[in-house]
Amino acid sequence: MDLPSGGTIQRTVTVPLPDPGTGALGADVMWLVDLSGSFGDDLSTWKSQAEDIANALASEVSDVRFGLSSFVDAPCSPFGSVGDYGYKLELALTRNKSDFVSAIQALGIFYGYDGPESQLEAMYQAMTGEGREVTGSCAGATIPPTEPGWLSGRLRFLLVSTDAPFHRPSDSGYPYPTTPDDVIRVAKDMGVRIFFLDGGGIDSEAARIASETGGSVYPVGSGSGEIVAAIRDALGGSIVSAEVRLIPVGDRGLVARIEPDKATVNLRTTREITFTVTFSDPGLSGTVYFILEVRVNGAVIANIPVAVHIK
Repeated sequence: MDLPSGGTIQRTVTVPLPDPGTGALGADVMWLVDLSGSFGDDLSTWKSQAEDIANALASEVSDVRFGLSSFVDAPCSPFGSVGDYGYKLELALTRNKSDFVSAIQALGIFYGYDGPESQLEAMYQAMTGEGREVTGSCAGATIPPTEPGWLSGRLRFLLVSTDAPFHRPSDSGYPYPTTPDDVIRVAKDMGVRIFFLDGGGIDSEAARIASETGGSVYPVGSGSGEIVAAIRDALGGSIVSAEVRLIPVGDRGLVARIEPDKATVNLRTTREITFTVTFSDPGLSGTVYFILEVRVNGAVIANIPVAVHIK
């Protein structure tokens, strides 16, 4: 498009929205589970309902990829015991439902010495797979890098099952540096919605993490008896009330305004949405190339290339 030097123009941008029910829009769902000693009854529920859990994950999106990861705590006193760990990738994201069910069946309970656990570090690792080197007296807490397998162009969800508070970096001697703000920052950058499946006693910061990443906290009862219903509600709510935004990247200040700033739509029934974009020359020259990211629930599902010729 042409933009007069120093001028302003408006253009409408119509964005097609793929239907998650037909497989046109897929979802990656990583389930992060607490395997400390207090979760023994929950694990029994997960194993007995493994097939139902997998079906619940697939109930709202026909093209779903399942992942499974776990945490206990740092394997050093006073945080955890020998054999415990801060984070483990049990199964990278995959479309193979049988592998997901088998991975659930293979889980076992560990220890965890004190009350709080390594949820913050585990959430960070489940999203990034960066790994964490720990030296000194708690060197056994080192987490090797992993490949969670998140794919671009898909909705992203992290479901966290726990019943305990979070350890903080400020806890004396604690080896992991991740804070709640770190988790929120990474989730927003990656477009991951975080939902907590609360078995009772969850950290007060869980509500803030969920709220700021577009998720929620779902009580599932002692033993996770309500887990299947909670999973359906979490994913279903994200489909029928999805947040759509158009985000300029690399526009060098040319995009003055986008209206609406965001739109909430039902992805089952809404096939397109129109934005009005105002372009204003801040004193540039020549041709500026950039993209408009289409973000649904924070995840980038498409990129619209734009070329503005300033004359």
